[in-house]
Amino acid sequence: MNTVSFHSLRYSVSLVPSLLVIAGNISGGYWTLLNTLFTLFFLVITDWFFADETLQPVPHSAFIADAITILHVLTHTLSIASLIYGIRSGTLTDSFIWCAALSTGLNSGVSGIITAHELIHRDKLFWRAMGIWNLLTVNYTHFFIEHIKGHHKLVATPADPATARFGETSYGFVVRTIPAQFVSALRIEAARLKRQQKFEYGLSNFVVVGVLAQLALMSGIYWLFGATALFAFVMQSAVAIFLLELTNYAEHYGLER
Repeated sequence: MNTVSFHSLRYSVSLVPSLLVIAGNISGGYWTLLNTLFTLFFLVITDWFFADETLQPVPHSAFIADAITILHVLTHTLSIASLIYGIRSGTLTDSFIWCAALSTGLNSGVSGIITAHELIHRDKLFWRAMGIWNLLTVNYTHFFIEHIKGHHKLVATPADPATARFGETSYGFVVRTIPAQFVSALRIEAARLKRQQKFEYGLSNFVVVGVLAQLALMSGIYWLFGATALFAFVMQSAVAIFLLELTNYAEHYGLER
């Protein structure tokens, strides 16, 4: 194995949380805590013992990087499926249902949204479609429009809902930014359709279609697997979105231009 391939394969370790989630969800009980403990404690603690990277970046294999990215989409999807399966089969019961939803949500904030963030920036439809799928599984499809067409243009200005204002608390930012980003995305799409002389809030509006897809997905989960599965799905979505917006807060706090 050459150096390029070895350094690229190191990033396959990023798949571990997804695998822990799946194992916990299909095993039940205290196994549902595997990823939560791994993510919030093991990764944080071990990070203290590793020095900052000071070496020059090593070239990476595009094939391996793409393969790992695709695996993130697959394992993220399987982690959510395993959550619903665990509830439906009775493997997950009582408080362990919510432990599993939290664990799944932590993974969805990484394998789900971070991977989606990478994919929606790509040009080819194949990659973008996978990114949008990941966003659908966390009820945040409008992020595709708001991030690409809004945030990139307006970052570090008062008009950008994803930029935290100086003095704004993290929780205050989350409460403000989530609805503001949705409204911004809806307006961006409406403006595009108005220029094309089309109905602004119909099925040509990506945000509207995204909301309908999310409602359809949640309705399907409810009718096929029950209310508990739906609540767990919504909870994992909320955890993932919260992690994303905390990241936005840390990255853009107080920036002005």
